[in-house]
Amino acid sequence: VQSNITNALTQEDQLLLEGLCGQIAIAIHNTQLLESANTFRQVIASSGQGITIATLDGNLTYANPAFCTLVGETDPQALVGESLFSYYPEPLHARLREEILPALMEHGHWQGELAVLSRTGVETPTLENLAIVSDEAVTGERGEPRYLTRQVSDITARKEMEEALAMERHLLHALLDNVPDHIYFKDRESRFLRISTANARWLN
Repeated sequence: VQSNITNALTQEDQLLLEGLCGQIAIAIHNTQLLESANTFRQVIASSGQGITIATLDGNLTYANPAFCTLVGETDPQALVGESLFSYYPEPLHARLREEILPALMEHGHWQGELAVLSRTGVETPTLENLAIVSDEAVTGERGEPRYLTRQVSDITARKEMEEALAMERHLLHALLDNVPDHIYFKDRESRFLRISTANARWLN
């Protein structure tokens, strides 16, 4: 703000304009934060992974649509306030309390395979990434823990494939152990990879 008249702006004008500038700066900053939060919310909502946010004592504050689908809920708001343990099978509760959550609090993250329990009692095998969200802190220090986040990936197809491969291996072993024919597999350097029991006996 300027004037072509000397001393046109008083000390009171300066204070008023500085206060107004401060309020405008805060409004701009809040708008930027809101835009960032909306973008973040849209990314989470459209993610194919189930994502939840809970308080440190395990009460859900947010669940995205993918997690709702996984547990058979249609309304994400219906999950708010529910216990984190509500969506794990009962046999996992002791492991969560005694092993997983203490490791999570100590290291800030945990990854492993668990099962998710739906409203109708269906268990789904999942790969889970649990993490603690903390306040910002001075570089080199850990902030105060605030929330627990959970990323859940349905690994049903992978588990079915693993079971099918295990069955194939079992059948192959049974064949090689019992067939009277001489069967073997070799690599390009002619080294044995697998060999039937009959062939092994024949080779002494």
